[in-house]
Amino acid sequence: ALIEQMLAPNQYAEQVQINDNLDRVDFAIFMPGKNNENVILPIDSKFPVEDYNRLVDAEEKGDLALVESSRKALEKRVKEEAKKIHDKYISVPKTTEFGVMYLATEGLYSEVLKNVGLDM
Repeated sequence: ALIEQMLAPNQYAEQVQINDNLDRVDFAIFMPGKNNENVILPIDSKFPVEDYNRLVDAEEKGDLALVESSRKALEKRVKEEAKKIHDKYISVPKTTEFGVMYLATEGLYSEVLKNVGLDM
């Protein structure tokens, strides 16, 4: 809905196959490139809510050791998902050199921003 509100229908597409593999990125934003050819900015949604919920539960229990291990597990999961996005959907010069990972909940997004190991 956010993309639909900000861009014209010809500026993006849903479920786009970028490479020869069968994987489809959630959204592709078409950006102006060289020689009047579009460059695709891949956007893929990720929902590592299980990892995030474990962290929230640990914080509510006040278990500092569990908070730390849950935070590390969430960091690892987010990095794994970022690598998947890179490996599946980045194909320069057809795409940008980077993709966007959309985190669908505010709490999860906030936690990722707070986590020093997850440079955005």
